[in-house]
Order: sequence, then structure tokens, then C-alpha cells
Amino acid sequence: MAGFTSPGATEREQLLSAAGVRSFDDFLSGIPSGLRKSGHLNLPAGISEFEAFRRLSALSAKNAHDNDWSVFLGAGAYDHYVPAAVSALTGRSEFLTAYTPYQAEVSQGTLQAIYEFQSLICEITGNEAANASLYDGATALAEAVIMARSIKKKGTRCLVPASLNPFCRQVLDTYVKGLGIEIATLAFRPDGTLDLSALTAALSDEVFGVVVQSPNFFGVVEDMAAVAALKSKSPFCLIAMPDLLSLALLEAPGKIGADICAGEAHYFASGTGFGGPLLGFLATHKDNLRQMPGRIVGKTVDKDGKRGFVLTAQTREQHIRREKATSNICSNEGLLALATTITLSLIGKEGFCDMARLNVEKTQYALSRFRQLKNVGLPFSGPVFNEFVIEMKDGSVEKRLNAAKAKKIMPGLPLGFLGKEFEQRLLVCITEKKTKEEIDALVVLFG
Repeated sequence: MAGFTSPGATEREQLLSAAGVRSFDDFLSGIPSGLRKSGHLNLPAGISEFEAFRRLSALSAKNAHDNDWSVFLGAGAYDHYVPAAVSALTGRSEFLTAYTPYQAEVSQGTLQAIYEFQSLICEITGNEAANASLYDGATALAEAVIMARSIKKKGTRCLVPASLNPFCRQVLDTYVKGLGIEIATLAFRPDGTLDLSALTAALSDEVFGVVVQSPNFFGVVEDMAAVAALKSKSPFCLIAMPDLLSLALLEAPGKIGADICAGEAHYFASGTGFGGPLLGFLATHKDNLRQMPGRIVGKTVDKDGKRGFVLTAQTREQHIRREKATSNICSNEGLLALATTITLSLIGKEGFCDMARLNVEKTQYALSRFRQLKNVGLPFSGPVFNEFVIEMKDGSVEKRLNAAKAKKIMPGLPLGFLGKEFEQRLLVCITEKKTKEEIDALVVLFG
């Protein structure tokens, strides 16, 4: 923690004199008195470093710890396995203390790590170019929509399904406000998948982009190829928001017609961390490189023919040509991108596929157990990866949540905020880290 020593009386007098005022209150003269607080702030007296450490330690001891709870939350933040070596390597001082590379070519190790991250994202998504990460999946989606409009150069409407993660939708709505972009919502079918007939009817010359999340917010896998096939009738930019781990088993969106892939990748870098930090990824085809926001690292050779890495296509950067910038994004989540690169390199292709299979197998086991319960329904019949929705037919969801809390189980995300029909529904997430005993205990709670 950085220390701070306040100026003494002599220093304060020198500061006020240099500023040409008699007192600190003179600085505030432009603020109406009714808006200014009189008197001192209601703060406790200062304490020593030792006392502060002891007090903070006592507060920390009150926190709930991951190991104490069995957690089945997902909805965009997932608890996947991250090898212990990742934190050991990223904790090295040259990684942990490094800031975003402004004098980039001097930091060849940093650039190489970012280049490897980009290469892995391209290999998984089936695209040809990826940037050096964005802040999180929600802002990555928003940047992708704005990017799609730049690519198409016409149209003001972007279509998104009602099954899109609602938290990402909120960020998207905030981003495009004031940009002349209309976000239109598409219905989903009873099985939880996007209604293709509704999509077809909504297409027009005004539609520049279509967003498809797969698996969607309900955990249901979408038919990305069927959506891409509609581009031949009404050209639009297809923005895929995939779960990266699911692409170990599903076809890469970039190979079946997705123009842009954007989403969240933090779960290869760190735990859920009470909401952060997160890691956004964005990938596209090389023809769209100039419209992509954020940093891109390229590989080249120096005058002696030795391999080297450089920041490329920097006209997009705010600090280079602000009026030509594609986005206000001019930094990246470098440390988490590095952690993701290390994780994927350590588990390898086979480990990547094995992890994905474990998610599917354990999810199918949980579904088979829930199907045996007469008071539990499964409202969506579409194929799922590692999340699914359950519904309490007897209206006991609140009672079950209270019982779960008493047993230190977080059984899933209550979906009542989505509307009346979702009041008795929960979104349950099963990852490879969940044991049979944990899944069985969860099912018993609802039986």
C-alpha cells in the first residue's frame, strides 16, 4: 500500500502563497455555500499502522471464503480450473508491475506474450486477427457492435436476441446511446434458442449487425451456421459471443460465417474474484483489421533478420491520432491476457478438450438428476454446455434458496429480475470443478 504524508504548516503556507490565496476555503469560493459541507467530516481519529493492520485483519476474517461454499453461479463469470503455475509465473515482478507498453518495442517479452495471446484467440475462434484484449466481455461486445457499423458503413439497427446476457445488454445500450444506433430485440423459441423466423422477418437494409451469444444466457447452444446462412439474403455483420471453452467441442464461429467474435475470457486467468478483474477478447478477419479497437501486436524481423514484435496499425490508438481512433480503448488487460496464455499453453489442446467434455458430462449428470424430481421443471429443451435453467413448479424457490444458504450452497442465479414468468427459475452452472457429491447435494435441496 502506498504511503502518504500530509504537508506541514509551513508547506501549506507556501502552497497557498504560490496560489495567491489566503486559505483553502478561498479555493472553494466558486461553489455555492449551500452545496458545501461545514465543519469536519465524521471520521474516526487516525491510528497507527499496526492498529490499522489488526483492524483490517479482523474485518477480513468475517468474509466468506470460496472453500467454505459450494457455488453454482455462472451468468458470464465462471469458476474453471487454473493451474497453480499461472499465479507463480504472473507474480514475477517483470509481469506483475509492468504497465501497458507505450515504448512498446523495448518490451519484446511483453509484446511476445501478447502476440501469443492473440494467436490462441484466433485459433480458438477461427478468426484471422485478434487484439491485445479489452476490459471485459460486456465492453468487448459493445466495441464489436460499434466496429460492425464501421465495417458496413450503412444502416442504424443492430439485432440482438432476448436470450443475450442482460448485463451485457445493459452495457451495450449505454455504449451506443448518442451514436445513432438502435438496438432491436429478437424473441427466442420455447426451446430457448433464437427464433430464426423472427430474425428473418426483422432483416432489412437498415440492419448492419446481428449479435448471437452461444451458449446464450440460458445456457442453450445456438445454431450459428443457420444465422450466418441468412447473410446471403440480407448482408449484415454477424457478431458471435461464444464461450471460449465450448469451442473445444463446437465449430469455431469464424469458420462458419461470424465476422467478429467477442466475449469474456477471465476464467482461464483467475477465479471469479467477486466480480473482477475480467478479460475481454475480440477477434475478426484480416479485412476488418483497421476497424478493430485496442492494441494489436505483429511479428516482423529487424535489420539483421532477427524475429521481433511491434505494435501495428496504431492509427486506431487514441494517443496516436485521436480524431481517427476507432474507440476510446487504448489500453489492455495485459496481466490477465498473459495468465490466459499460460493456462492454455499448460493444459494444451487435449487438456482444453478434456475440460470442455467434463463440463458437458457433469452438466448432463445434473440434468438427469433434476429430471427425476417431480417438483422441478426444465423450461428449455435446447442443447446446453454447462448452464441450464430449472423451475420450481411448487413455487418454493425462495424457500429453497434460504435452505441452500443455511448449508453454504449458492445454487444458482435467481432469474426473477427478467420478469414474472422467471420468478420461480434459477440459472445453474456446472463446471469441471464440481464433484458428484456437490451436484447430488444440490439436487437434494430441490427435491
